Amino acid sequence: MALNKNKLTWAITFQYNKAENAIFQQQISQKQVSKHNGVIIVGRDANVCDLVLSNHSISSLQAEIHFDKNQQQFFIKNKNAVSTTIVDGKILAFDKELPLNNGSIIVFGQQEIEITEIKIYPLPSTNYPRIKTSVLPFSNKFNTGNINSSLNSESIYPDNISEKKKSWSDKQIIMAIATVVASIITAISGWYINERTQNTQKEIAQITAKSNDKSEQTNSKEKVLDLSKKNANYHQLKFVNKCSKDVQLATTFYALNNVAQTQGWVNITPQKNVDINYFTKSSGIFLYAYMINKNGKEIVWKDHNSVEKSITKERNFDYIEESFPDINIPKEIVKFYEIKFDLQADGYTTKTFTCDDQDKLELK
Repeated sequence: MALNKNKLTWAITFQYNKAENAIFQQQISQKQVSKHNGVIIVGRDANVCDLVLSNHSISSLQAEIHFDKNQQQFFIKNKNAVSTTIVDGKILAFDKELPLNNGSIIVFGQQEIEITEIKIYPLPSTNYPRIKTSVLPFSNKFNTGNINSSLNSESIYPDNISEKKKSWSDKQIIMAIATVVASIITAISGWYINERTQNTQKEIAQITAKSNDKSEQTNSKEKVLDLSKKNANYHQLKFVNKCSKDVQLATTFYALNNVAQTQGWVNITPQKNVDINYFTKSSGIFLYAYMINKNGKEIVWKDHNSVEKSITKERNFDYIEESFPDINIPKEIVKFYEIKFDLQADGYTTKTFTCDDQDKLELK
């Protein structure tokens, strides 16, 4: 008998190495991700993701997994344009999907995950039977209008038989009510314990991820500093601002240790030059630049090739991969646009910000 596609629910179990030689399993059900419309969000951000992975090679939002009821099949979509996602040996392109099956192997950056179990089953029925109570039928032998008050009722319904029947019926009702109440209490208790367990796991994941992030940030910067001393392979950029307002600049690039580094902000005042050194082997970097015009409107520089990264405009930031430094401050995901290095005789690549009459921000 075919399952009713509109009344299916599911659970999927993931297995991976959380620490050295430590295998971790996590089961996620449709009910647990109902706030995301049944979509499992995978990544480093413990405030958003359902499957939280602390490996530094994974982005804050790495992928999404959803269940297609019509096909009765799980699918995974790559949500990160920089970090690699591989499904069963196939590279998953950005914003594309591949099917998942029991035993599928997913590789996010340097983290390998196996799907060890997939359960698809019908939702339990909500048409619970009502509690039935016995009602003693009234005898047709009596005309209630002509009953003599002195008539001895024992000849028809002796007290002891009536009381026994009444007592047995009352016990049935009480037992049925007690059973229903016990079931409700058990269900509520199970839900509460499950919620507490999930919250505790999420809190532990948040603390662990934050601690790992700080350690990884420090180690990466120390390694870049050490490499920069040994290898003079770095690029110098000179920015010129010919606009009438300050230009704010953030950058993302691959450092000498091949780890993506994102930093901001550099303030370039009107008619001033700013020189910046970038320790990278790449042929270019990605910029996010904006200014506030005289009308208070934010004008953003745009070009062609881009990558998406998280920023905050409340303070400076400097982080590696997708490990945004502080999950408690407001942030937004924006597009960084690519510029190529064009080394000149003085060793600098010079880029100039200009503005037209409509305050369009351009970079030449």
